[in-house]
Amino acid sequence: MRGLLAFSSVLLLACSPEEGGEPEPPPAVAVSTELSTRWELLDHRLSLLEIGFDAQDDQRGGVLAGQNDGGPFGAFDTAIVRQAFTLYEGKALASTEGSVLIHIPGPGSLDPDAFVAEVDARVDASKLPAEGALAAWIRGYRLSTNEYPTPPPFASDPDLPYDPAQGFTTQGVGIALGDLRREGAEIVVPVRARHSLGAADRANMNAAAPQASSWLRVDFVVVGARGVASALSLQKIAYTLGTTEYGKNTFHPHADDTLQALEIAGEPQFASGLVGLKRFDIWINADGHIDPACVVVQDPVNFAGEPVSGPGRYLTELSARLWDVQYAADAGRASARLDLFCSNTSTVKEIGNLCLGLEGELSLLQVDAPISTREIPAFELELTSGELTEKEVRFDP
Repeated sequence: MRGLLAFSSVLLLACSPEEGGEPEPPPAVAVSTELSTRWELLDHRLSLLEIGFDAQDDQRGGVLAGQNDGGPFGAFDTAIVRQAFTLYEGKALASTEGSVLIHIPGPGSLDPDAFVAEVDARVDASKLPAEGALAAWIRGYRLSTNEYPTPPPFASDPDLPYDPAQGFTTQGVGIALGDLRREGAEIVVPVRARHSLGAADRANMNAAAPQASSWLRVDFVVVGARGVASALSLQKIAYTLGTTEYGKNTFHPHADDTLQALEIAGEPQFASGLVGLKRFDIWINADGHIDPACVVVQDPVNFAGEPVSGPGRYLTELSARLWDVQYAADAGRASARLDLFCSNTSTVKEIGNLCLGLEGELSLLQVDAPISTREIPAFELELTSGELTEKEVRFDP
C-alpha cells in the first residue's frame, strides 16, 4: 500500500498544473494588418520614416518602433505611427522573420518608375517545414534618404547645394515580396523596394533628386505549416483616387469599401486560412499609374513665392491597412479589404492636388488543421522628430 501511495503521489506531481503541468501554448504568428503614419498639422518631405515591430519569441507581443522626421519642419509638428495585427495560433504553424536593407540609387531622371531596386533576402530554413507552401508577408519598413557613407556631390554643389537629410517630396512608395524558393538551408525571399522622388517647389531639392539615393529596410515574416497539407494563393488589387481641390485642410477620402474589396480563391476543404500583405504600391501623380481623367495641377509658386516645378508632393499621411478578413473553409476562399491611402492636407497652403494609383497584393496560406484567429486592436505611438520611439506590448487577451 505504501508503494501504491508513493506511485500515486508521483502521478499527481507530474500532472499538477501548479508544478508546471499546464500545456504549452501552441505556436503563434503575428501578421501585420496596418502600417500607417500621419502628421497632425502639415505635409512634409519624406526623410526618415520607420514603422517596425520586433516580435518576442512567442509572437504574442514585442517592441513597436516608429520614427518620422519629416525634414527640417518636422520639429514643429507631431507625427503618429499606427500598427495593428492579426494573431494566428495553431499547433501546425511555423514561422521565422527576416529583414533586408535595399539601396535605391538615383536613376539620373525623375521617372517615377525608375526609383526601384530588387534584392534576394535569405532566412534560415530550419524553423520552417521542408515541404509545403510558404507565405511571406510585410511586417514593417524603414525609409531613409541619408545613409551615405560620405556626402554626395550634390550636397556641396556650388550653385544649388542640398542636404539629403532634409528629405524629398515624393511620387510614391512601394514594397513587394516575390515568390519564395528553397535553396539548401535557406529560404530565398525576393524583395522589391521603390521610393519615387518627385520635383516640387525647392530648386536645390529638385536638382538633387535625380542623383539622390534612398534606402528601404523591409521587414517580413515567413510562415508555413508542419505535418499537414498546405496551399498558397495570391490576389492582386488596383484602384485609383483623385481630388481636384487643394488649398488648406483639403479633405481626402479613402476609397469606398467596394473598391477595397477582393477575394482570394484557394483550394476547397482546407480547415483554416491565413491572409497577409505581400505588396503595396502607392503612386502619386505618376503617369501610367493614375486615372487619366485625373488632371495633376499645382500653383505656379508656393506660399513663400518659390516656383512649383513638378508633380512631387509633401505628405501628411501614408497608410496601408488590411481589414475585414473572412475565410470560408468549404469553398476554400478568403475575402478581405485593402485600404491604401495618402494625403497632403495641411494647415498651410498645399502646393497642388493628388491623383493616386493604389496597387496591392494579398496571399492566402491555407492549412488543413485548426488555426485560431484573434484581431489585435491598433497601437499608436506619438513621435518626436529626430528620435526613434519604442514601446513594448503584449497581445494577451
